Amino acid sequence: MNHEEIKLTLQKVALLQALEPAELEYILPFVKLCQFPINSLIIQQGKPGNGMYIIKQGSVQVNVRLPGNIENKIAVLNDQDFFGEATLIDGGIATASVLTLAKTQCYFISNDYFRMLQLSAPLVAHKICVAINQGVGARLQYINQQLAGRLVDIKKALPANKYKLSKPETTTFSNLAQFNINTSYLIKQGVFSHFNEIELKELFKYMPIRKAARDCILFNEKDKAIAFYLVAQGAVQMTVAKNNKISKLSVVGPGGIFGLLAYFHKHNHSATATAREEIVVLEFKHTNMELLQQQNPLLFYKWYFVISQTLIMMLRAADKDLIRLASRLH
Repeated sequence: MNHEEIKLTLQKVALLQALEPAELEYILPFVKLCQFPINSLIIQQGKPGNGMYIIKQGSVQVNVRLPGNIENKIAVLNDQDFFGEATLIDGGIATASVLTLAKTQCYFISNDYFRMLQLSAPLVAHKICVAINQGVGARLQYINQQLAGRLVDIKKALPANKYKLSKPETTTFSNLAQFNINTSYLIKQGVFSHFNEIELKELFKYMPIRKAARDCILFNEKDKAIAFYLVAQGAVQMTVAKNNKISKLSVVGPGGIFGLLAYFHKHNHSATATAREEIVVLEFKHTNMELLQQQNPLLFYKWYFVISQTLIMMLRAADKDLIRLASRLH
């Protein structure tokens, strides 16, 4: 392949525009040119994704199959558009199918090659990850707006016990027992399971611990986001309000994260977080993320990648809810 031709195409791709010309050079060894005839199924909904495709030339259609074998057209993509990027982060199943509308050439970066890029050029991989998160966050925010008022309604009004989070307390991973937290159990849950004990001890330096009583509202929809939170103990209910209805989005338990969408995009929260029981959470602020990046870059890259996987998981769950609700309209 002609590397200069590949660079020319990649420089036009929105996902890669944060990269410097020299940084694009790191990607070239990982790029493969694929050619597909018309009516080729490149990605199939429900099958594991294998990487990201960037259209060099051609046209594809993105479809979602609803229950009842109903096909919904989502989008048509053309030159310099891309698809499959979420699987670079989590390697999960495809939530939509992609079919060629014409003879199409794509540059392809596999999940395996992206993992290699993370080792050989972590800053480049991180920049791509940031760009993917921006797109995922925008789509997730849109889906949550579509879901608002259409999920299971809560019969009773939300409690008014607002902002009763305890003051931040500095703790260490080994001292969690004083909060009656089973560390052996916790390190097997959610994001914590991706780190060894040494890494967790380091991460805890950047995450003060906070407690809240049952029914405490940790933050309200439209509140300014100053941090995201990791559940160490208990569970948090996420809800959205629309048309005088309050609807449940999800429940976040030990090892889970909430407030991540607003945190990534530095805008107001799009949901309300309420303690379902007495909870203990770890608070991670923007300033602490910057501090971690300065003081321990390798741990920062791993941490950012792991919490990015959580954002993708949130998107996949929301996609399923939207597909389920859309099927009711047919």
